Amino acid sequence: MSVHYQTADNTALTVADYSPLGANLSLPAGQTDFVISVPTVIDAVPEPDETFTLTLSSPSNAVIDDGTAVGTILDDDDVTPPTAQVLYPNGGETIIEGANVNLLWSATDDVDVVGVDLLLSLDDGTNYAPIATGIPNSGSYAWIAPIGLTHLARLKVIASDHRSQTGQDASDAPWSIWGVDAVDPALPAQFSFQVVSANPTHAGSRLRFALPRDQHVHLTVHDARGRIVADLLNDAKPAGVYVLDWSGRAPAGMYFVSIETEEWTARRKIVRL
Repeated sequence: MSVHYQTADNTALTVADYSPLGANLSLPAGQTDFVISVPTVIDAVPEPDETFTLTLSSPSNAVIDDGTAVGTILDDDDVTPPTAQVLYPNGGETIIEGANVNLLWSATDDVDVVGVDLLLSLDDGTNYAPIATGIPNSGSYAWIAPIGLTHLARLKVIASDHRSQTGQDASDAPWSIWGVDAVDPALPAQFSFQVVSANPTHAGSRLRFALPRDQHVHLTVHDARGRIVADLLNDAKPAGVYVLDWSGRAPAGMYFVSIETEEWTARRKIVRL
């Protein structure tokens, strides 16, 4: 019997990705298989996996039962994972529970971002639960804020490329989910201390700390040489969430904001331009 075979482009292109083939194939009586080898072109261009087809036609002394096969050229050049960045909410925002919110992000790859996962944490990044998985990299996702108040929400975005390499980012600082009646969230579940304004900054800085229990709080600002340049707070505070502004005059440079309580200490860096 005899049959004609012919390759054809799909996402793979002749010459650039593989060598085109087309010929008549004859099989003697008793032979039941034959291998058609399609040469691929080796290059160092990062690109997705690509496909072509091989089709059988014009049989003689035979009937074609399944006449089309798909060949996949696997890419082995893309070794760079995607990059991802959370844009909104990214720290310091207040969202009302049940509200319609557009979650915003940016993700790029040297070939293609094939899917994005969005996750939500309600405990300042300790645990995350999925919002959506495998969605297109549109940069925006319509979301309904969940019922449940918190000062410690964070959004995480994970971008994947065609080789299952990933890049991820989370909100720079916690943000809040408030009740529909503008009620402040319940007492925080754990201690946290964040710079929730722009950093670096040309102006003042906004600081936020959360106390799950009553504490005496001492909050100071030091310069790069360790000298105190501002004493922002030195007082007993009940459990809750607090926001303070440091807007004092200071030269451009690097500063460190330190918080000391009876149970916790933390330090954050601020750069003034």
